[in-house]
Amino acid sequence: MTGLSRPSYFLPPSRFRTSHNIFENNGLHKGLPRCERKSHTPTIAMFPEDTLMPYEHILVAIDLTDECDPVIRRASLLAKASEAKLSVVHIVEPIAMAFGGDVPMDLSQLQQQQMDQAQEKLEKLKLKYPQLKTSENHIVIGQPRQEIHKLAKSKACDMIVVGSHGRHGLALLLGSTANDVLHGAPCDVLAVSLKKPE
Repeated sequence: MTGLSRPSYFLPPSRFRTSHNIFENNGLHKGLPRCERKSHTPTIAMFPEDTLMPYEHILVAIDLTDECDPVIRRASLLAKASEAKLSVVHIVEPIAMAFGGDVPMDLSQLQQQQMDQAQEKLEKLKLKYPQLKTSENHIVIGQPRQEIHKLAKSKACDMIVVGSHGRHGLALLLGSTANDVLHGAPCDVLAVSLKKPE
């Protein structure tokens, strides 16, 4: 596999051929959504760089459901393999979006309840995954794609790990806005498949 921006000792090309689908940002990204929908293995979109170096800061986006377990495990393995820093983000969508925009009531209390519930779930995940206790954890209100990209840029992340479906998974990131996401992503994106092989 040519053009990989990471060293072979980190994720060998042979592993990619057998257990990953790779699309570099050189025009092949147009086929990524279709591949991701059919794939039962992680799918990665990579942005080639001039230098070879391991990942230094991995951002994992989770929806705080049981489906986020394989996403956390995959991100943790990647972080351990390259001794990278791990950050976690959960996006809480604005309640107003559920009502189609403007609503004649103050939703701030309901929004805060959502934030509090998300924080409680995250604390439980920390008990299950000790590595999250030392990671940077973020709970943000906003549009998933925009907020994940914004956080990745502000924290200088060089890898984003997401699930391939779920309320805040790749369905929102790589659905009808696939081209927009891949052009806007500031770093490599790894989609961890949550589908069970048929």
